[in-house]
Amino acid sequence: MLDDIRLHIYSDEEKQSDIEQHSAIGLTKRFEDNKRAFFRFAPGLKKVVEQSSWQNYGLFFNKNKNGNLVDGVTGTVLYGVEPNDEIHRQVNKFKDAPIRVYLDANGAQSSQVTDSSCLVILGLGLGYHLNLLIEETNSKFIIIYEPETQFLLGSSFLLDWQIVLKRAEEKGITLFFQIGESGEKIKSDLKELREHCSLKFIDFYQHYNNAEFLSIIDHAKFYNAISFFEYAIEWQRGENWSQYIPIWTPPPKFEISEKVVPKDHSLFKKNIETFRATFSEIALQFENYKSQRWEVVESKENEVALRHIETGLYFCSELPRDAGKSNYNNFAQYPNKDGLVLGYNGTKLLPYLHYQFVDEVGVIIEQLDDKVSTLPSDIKSLILFGIVNGYHLDELLAEHTIDALLVCEPEPDFFYAALFAIDFKPILDDFNHRQARLYFNIGDDGSHLYSDLIHQFHAIGPYVLQDTYFYQAYSRRDFADRISSLREQLQVVVSAGEYFDHVRYGIEHTRHVLKNECFVQRTESDITYPGTFDETPVFIVGNGPSLDKEIDYISSVQERVIIVSCGTSIGTLAKFNIKPDIHVEIEQNRSTYDWLQRADCKPLLAETILLSCNGIHPHVTELFKDVFMCLKQGESSTEVTELAIGRNVAEILENAYPTVSNLALNAIIKLKLKNIFLFGVDLAFLSDTEHHSSHSQYYNEKGQEVYDYAKSNQLNIFVPGNFGGFLKTKYEFKLSKNCMESLLSNEGVECFNCSHGALIEGAKPIRSDELTLPEIKLDKSVVLDTLKEHAFYQSKNLLKQVDSKDILSHFSLEKVEQDIELLLTLLSSLEARDITIDTFILKQKQLLIDFYNNNSLSFYLFYGSNNYALSVFSKFSQLPESDFGLEISLISAWRRFLCKVKIEYANYASEFDFIHSFGFHREKIIAHSYLKSVEVYVNLNITNCPYLLESISEFKTKNMNFHFSSDEFSEYSSFVFIINNENIFDKIVYTLSRQNEPKDVLIVDVDIHIFKRLKAALPAHRINLLISPFHTKSKDSLDDFYNGTAPLHYDANTLKLVPKVINGELDGAIYVPKLLYSTKATLELIKNQTLNLIENLGEVLPQFYVFPDYCCFNAKLPNNYVDILGSFAKPAPIEYSQRDLVIIHLLSDEKLQGHVNCFHDENAYQWTIKSD
Repeated sequence: MLDDIRLHIYSDEEKQSDIEQHSAIGLTKRFEDNKRAFFRFAPGLKKVVEQSSWQNYGLFFNKNKNGNLVDGVTGTVLYGVEPNDEIHRQVNKFKDAPIRVYLDANGAQSSQVTDSSCLVILGLGLGYHLNLLIEETNSKFIIIYEPETQFLLGSSFLLDWQIVLKRAEEKGITLFFQIGESGEKIKSDLKELREHCSLKFIDFYQHYNNAEFLSIIDHAKFYNAISFFEYAIEWQRGENWSQYIPIWTPPPKFEISEKVVPKDHSLFKKNIETFRATFSEIALQFENYKSQRWEVVESKENEVALRHIETGLYFCSELPRDAGKSNYNNFAQYPNKDGLVLGYNGTKLLPYLHYQFVDEVGVIIEQLDDKVSTLPSDIKSLILFGIVNGYHLDELLAEHTIDALLVCEPEPDFFYAALFAIDFKPILDDFNHRQARLYFNIGDDGSHLYSDLIHQFHAIGPYVLQDTYFYQAYSRRDFADRISSLREQLQVVVSAGEYFDHVRYGIEHTRHVLKNECFVQRTESDITYPGTFDETPVFIVGNGPSLDKEIDYISSVQERVIIVSCGTSIGTLAKFNIKPDIHVEIEQNRSTYDWLQRADCKPLLAETILLSCNGIHPHVTELFKDVFMCLKQGESSTEVTELAIGRNVAEILENAYPTVSNLALNAIIKLKLKNIFLFGVDLAFLSDTEHHSSHSQYYNEKGQEVYDYAKSNQLNIFVPGNFGGFLKTKYEFKLSKNCMESLLSNEGVECFNCSHGALIEGAKPIRSDELTLPEIKLDKSVVLDTLKEHAFYQSKNLLKQVDSKDILSHFSLEKVEQDIELLLTLLSSLEARDITIDTFILKQKQLLIDFYNNNSLSFYLFYGSNNYALSVFSKFSQLPESDFGLEISLISAWRRFLCKVKIEYANYASEFDFIHSFGFHREKIIAHSYLKSVEVYVNLNITNCPYLLESISEFKTKNMNFHFSSDEFSEYSSFVFIINNENIFDKIVYTLSRQNEPKDVLIVDVDIHIFKRLKAALPAHRINLLISPFHTKSKDSLDDFYNGTAPLHYDANTLKLVPKVINGELDGAIYVPKLLYSTKATLELIKNQTLNLIENLGEVLPQFYVFPDYCCFNAKLPNNYVDILGSFAKPAPIEYSQRDLVIIHLLSDEKLQGHVNCFHDENAYQWTIKSD
């Protein structure tokens, strides 16, 4: 891109800094002088300048010490390398052929500016052209339109306005400045001027290109005299593929032929024949092609240039081949600025082994990007956006060997020009000879770009994406937006596709749900219903903001329709006593369980059918009456399930993403239900704060956002509204809308969109008060039973032929461990430098193929994470010898990942997903609504422990009663003792020995030896211990925590654990609360002081379990155990070093563990604190 600022400045920062400093001398004085000039000659400009500030633009000085403007967002400049020369050529062209509108219809056309009555200047820029035009014109009126106030601000530093304004005054010229205006009021402005002055004609000078200026010039060329004012200007609105013209198009430096290059051009004919042999569709498309917007012309040097047919503007003012070479050189010098970077910036999934690897690799990649600064000679993959006349492609391929080149050019005229400019035969021959991959995407407006490119990358290998260069050959804002969107989508393929943890839990969840009875959706062709059952009206209800407007209507007709709630909408419906018949969820991690419990509608869930896809968390399914399961395309758990039950037995949903509403619509359509209504499926927003129903968990009791949704999501896309206008949306919802439109293109589906959100093609917009529904009340149980009978299989019937009714029965788990050893052995060869990175990549790719051919589960478990790892390794293949240390860091990170996987999967293959969200809120809901009666005795005077009072007021429930006394005991149904000394031991034994039935007793903060004595003295009771190595009992202690000098666990937190650990199941368990922290400096203190606790625990260490906010020792819990408040137990791997593992897991999962490195050392895992 010739407008890339890096072409205009020195790469040597010191050299460029000298130019900037030298050129900046006197700028402040010039600015102050200009303000005085404005005050004298144009007071309005002084006010505008004083109120203006730099936003996205800024001033800089180029290699030739010329002042210019740069857009800080895009990195593109306004003018070329020699702004004054370019503007002189532009003014001279205007003098020779002005665009003139005669106000007298009989007036003769003239090529002389001197007779002009009014001059309209479209664009101020930096104002370099004003002096030239003022000198040349005899016009008495000049109107200057400039929509960008930052350009006026820039001119105030560089242009001597005193000379401009004084010269205009000397010549009797009246200047009208329309700053901030793009010319949309030009006709009314000119009419007003004509009311006061007699004008013979108007000349139009266009300084730079934007949609409004081009519209005005087009109107001026087409209409003359009075008709200029009578007919409306046809305004262009923004850029699209067909309207694109660069912003700065001065006349070319070189001589150009006026004639269009003919089709009998020898190189063109040769290229057509070349493509006919290899890309016949391209030859067929361009053999008789006619330019639509840009025509092909030649310079006297026989170089191909592009001229815009309507405006006569040239795409580039430099000699075409020189421009192509400069374009290539710029990209070759700064390739990594355009590279694809993969990483994970979230926190929710950081406990996953895959994302711990991604997080660790991110730090390494940052160091690598600082190392690699030039384009390597051998390139694995490159996407070229924009071919123009092809000269930069010629330069690129002359210097580099590319294994996979993907050429994308949305403008067919440009590719057509390249057929006259460069010889494609040696290019195509070279790719064929090397068996390299070459792909052309010509004329695509972006609609199919992603699907076409992803098809190519799957053929090459997705890991290549990390080593893919993006080469944007020319600048245009919509081009950049589409490339940015494409990058995000391609990034998903590697970084957000399937990975080890997702596959592991997806398969295990599916396995468990199928074994424990569910209903699996049949293929569409296998579904037949009696009578007109398929016309049953179905309401798909999302939780968009417009649900608030429709909630009363839905309530009024709920007995006449099947209501399908999607995600968080069930909580909103429950508040209005609307009972969904089917509820849909899509997430496979356990956070879905958390929010469903927080919705506080457990009895409603127990009467509702869950419809979900494979991978849904078993704890979620347990909340519902029945489970309808669909299989989702692209999931490893789908493939594993089909291997067990057979192909073409269950329906595979192809468009069940990215939102839960997509899953609902896809499933309902495949169930052959043809009367569908959408409510609250908005997929767009009226405002940044109205993004979900106001009755949902996204807002608090005061109607305020729980978090800043707009800040967390880029709401920068506009889509047509369902009932008109345009609404904001985000990329995920735009993709959701596109997938729905693809689904609804099927014939026979009648879908009505009653949502006040995005327009969805194929769903007829209709307001709820216009609907006509059958008056008949549905027998819901009959409808749902009919669905079960005709559209679903019982999973037990599908698994009859499967050994042990287990979809994993035909896989060997021992084989997974063996496969990991193969991966580790290969990695050792790379570390020993027996093989290169490129060889390593090929061998590891072959290992995955072998896993697949050998029917190993490892193929599915490692496919995604392996692609990510290889994508990172490929980025290292061009490192110099001196940077081998970075490669070692990457090798170590991949080895740690594989070793962790080996241990985890060998010991806990049947474990469920453990990710949670807002667990404390879930616990409060369960405690308040469903907790059994608990009587709590505390042997402390509450007045001496103010933090206890805080905890009780925050967590006390109707079934949880506290009794405080330091001396007396009473006989309660349950006991909790908070004990500071040994003197109370005898009272405890005496009180409990008098109980007729076993009691659940929790002893808090006693020495472990006292606990053992109590256990021995009271064998009939279930006695457990809750102990903490840290306490906060004073304001000073809290200050230490906030200052980062101590960790925090105070008595209020102890009481919050009481209802969680009184469960009536365990006996002899020891609970240790996790610790809070404010700075990483606290970690060393935690490590040292926790060692004392570990030593006291002694022989209870071998088995312990990790909950979100506490650990449980000395207990044997069943697999996937859930405590009484819904928190999930994750067993600690038994092969870890127990001492170090306890320390790590006593840290708060999401916060502290992110600051800890755990590394493998001879079958043990040690931990260190990450440095800042």
